[in-house]
Amino acid sequence: MPNRGAGYGIGHGHRGLFTDLWHDTANKYSIQMRVTVTPLLRHGARIPGRDSTLTVAGDLRMAQVWDEVRKRWVSEMTLVAPDKGGRATNLLAPLYEPHLIAVGAQGMTVAGFERTGADSAMADVAQSWWVQQRS
Repeated sequence: MPNRGAGYGIGHGHRGLFTDLWHDTANKYSIQMRVTVTPLLRHGARIPGRDSTLTVAGDLRMAQVWDEVRKRWVSEMTLVAPDKGGRATNLLAPLYEPHLIAVGAQGMTVAGFERTGADSAMADVAQSWWVQQRS
């Protein structure tokens, strides 16, 4: 293991040796699958019915990320459109702390929260996704 200098290792918060190991392996252990996602809430309020005009197709990914707002590691689910350069563009706002609510033959419902606004106007609002696997 390379010498990372002073301040790294156990007991030095999230900026230590374990963070370096996490970043080295994040892509290896993140989950990804091709899906369509229909958001079920808008600004935390239920959208009547399943509005198919809101459905977005992309790759579903889930990983643990450092949350600067909460100052801790959180689960983050994203729907992305990867480009040829290996970078990904978010198609929807990330879903933080996602929980599996229901699973059936047609798909699954995942609930968590998303962030709206910026800086002092930032708010965490409830969000749920109806997720169906693409063929």
